[in-house]
Amino acid sequence: MMSAGESLRRVEDFGWLGPGACPIANIPSISEMKMPGEVLAVLVSDDIEPSVAASEVRRLCGELIPFVALAAPSAAEDWIRTGAASFLPPGTDPQAVLAVLSGVGSLAGRAASLNPLTGLPGNQVIAEVLRHKVLQGAELAVYMDITGFKPFNDYYGFARGDAILRMLASILTGNLGHWFVGHIGGDDFLAVGSGDNFNNAINRVSRIFSARSKGFYSAADRSRGGIEALDRFGSFRFYPFMELTVSVVSGEGCGNLGKLAAMAGAEKKRARGEEPSLTVSTFLTEEGREPAINDLRRWVATTGADMLFSKALLESAGILGDAAMTVCLVEVLAEHTDQFVRKSAARALGMLPSLRTSGALTEAMSDSSRHVRATAAAAIPFAMGTEAGPLLEEALQDSSTWVRRSALRGLGISGWAGAGPLLNRFLFEGPPETRSALDRRKELEAALEGAAILGERDLIRSILPYLDHRGGVDPERAWEALLTLGGEECLDRMMLKLSKGDPGVYLRWLVRLQVEDLSEEPLREFEILLCEHLLGEGVDRRSLLTFLSRLPHTLPSSTRDILKQIILSDHDPLIVELALEVMVRRGDHPLGGEISRLLSRINERPGSLHISRKGLILLLRWASLRKSSVSRGFLEKLLRHESREIRTAAARAVTSMAAGGKKQV
Repeated sequence: MMSAGESLRRVEDFGWLGPGACPIANIPSISEMKMPGEVLAVLVSDDIEPSVAASEVRRLCGELIPFVALAAPSAAEDWIRTGAASFLPPGTDPQAVLAVLSGVGSLAGRAASLNPLTGLPGNQVIAEVLRHKVLQGAELAVYMDITGFKPFNDYYGFARGDAILRMLASILTGNLGHWFVGHIGGDDFLAVGSGDNFNNAINRVSRIFSARSKGFYSAADRSRGGIEALDRFGSFRFYPFMELTVSVVSGEGCGNLGKLAAMAGAEKKRARGEEPSLTVSTFLTEEGREPAINDLRRWVATTGADMLFSKALLESAGILGDAAMTVCLVEVLAEHTDQFVRKSAARALGMLPSLRTSGALTEAMSDSSRHVRATAAAAIPFAMGTEAGPLLEEALQDSSTWVRRSALRGLGISGWAGAGPLLNRFLFEGPPETRSALDRRKELEAALEGAAILGERDLIRSILPYLDHRGGVDPERAWEALLTLGGEECLDRMMLKLSKGDPGVYLRWLVRLQVEDLSEEPLREFEILLCEHLLGEGVDRRSLLTFLSRLPHTLPSSTRDILKQIILSDHDPLIVELALEVMVRRGDHPLGGEISRLLSRINERPGSLHISRKGLILLLRWASLRKSSVSRGFLEKLLRHESREIRTAAARAVTSMAAGGKKQV
């Protein structure tokens, strides 16, 4: 749609559907346009049947493009019934035709942009208003979002979250009726206006929202002042009542909508008391240009910063993704006299991939300092990807073991087609005997790491000899690489160890074993061997139980017996919860009395088992597999628990057991 205030009366904005050329205003035919879907409206000839015309417009231009019939008033009813937005008698003034087409096109575009939940204008109209009233005008853009809306939405459900959004939309339209209000999406809204009355209305909206939103919480949560819910890291966190965050920005100094949105984001952080993001480039120069090495030197001279702080500053630029520092870092890498400062610049450039970065790191592979070369070899696969392969192959002949180690790891990261054969040959033949024992061992370990990262199972046979201390390599390094690559051969080697009663160091790396592409029979056999160690001493039972929860097949009876023994007698709550998780994930139905016996262990008597909220939820999920009963008193207690997660799990358990034919729970 065209921008507000810009003339829509151009023939190129519209399309003609009919035989021959358009008799009015030379409007181009949509059948000859390369992209007819970009027109605002279509003028249709009455030489075409109304139903056929409607179908053709939808086919060529899409469902949302309106059309106007060039037809006599006597045929108007037929055209309107088939979907025409209007009709014009033949002989209508061309400027009037363009005006009508402009009007229906504009109205259709605005209607399509309305948010279906709140009925407020959406992003298409919002962009139009921002361009003409904020960027090119004197009015302010007020961005509003709801602090704490997502946890509220997760905690109470989408229906209540949608009700909050509709409530806010109602408050906005009721108090800002004289100004523009739009719904960007989710809990983000926008108002445009200026003046004291506008500012007062915005403040009034915030006060009303804060007061009314509290009514959407339960009485118990209102008494606590908010909710306790899971955050994005999976930990419980307290969220106070929702509030409206208001960010006010003007269009002064903004050339486009992107910059305006960035200013609004920074203002939102400031309004919430969050620290604004600061990059290295923003304070090295004040003119808005990209910093160069001389700007860094000026800063060092002014502040008296020592070399360690200068190195930290350069590496910070990479960590923060400060691409504006690329020129400075490239110049530092090429010109700085201190090798350790150059090393930091190389490390930072590895985090800022670009053509210029790749060229600088390639040059650094020939630096006089082994520290710089090693860092460049470590950074270059991140900057260049597969194109780094030949450079890393060449680096394997470097005189420094540090460079060679970086190159061996980097080959795996690069994914270069030649990396697998190179690593395979290096592991099979080993480093030259002329190198020290320490260098040989460290380079072999780097090659094992590169092989694991590369992920090619053809390398497994070259890794297997290192499980037995070949070249002095710690077997744990070899097991780590082997389990990362996985496969039947890896499983066979572990089963061989277990059958000899040797759990070995590799069990800690079980989490890396990919089970999805392994067949069921050897996995079952491996599980049975593995479970013999679950009740033993000196074994990481957490890792073993976590691995068991990932297996796709049903539980063997021997595994179930061991898990049952853990659940009903182990004194470690975490181990009990992990055993429960195995039961739940693998769909094992609790047998008669098992739930009741477990419940008797987690009562509130001294010496009882105290499991976490997660454990209670797992217990309820296990119980809901329908072949067990839970006491009415226990369910009633959990249905009224202060944690919504536990209340929900209890409700699902009740529903599931009821659906399974239980007459009484």
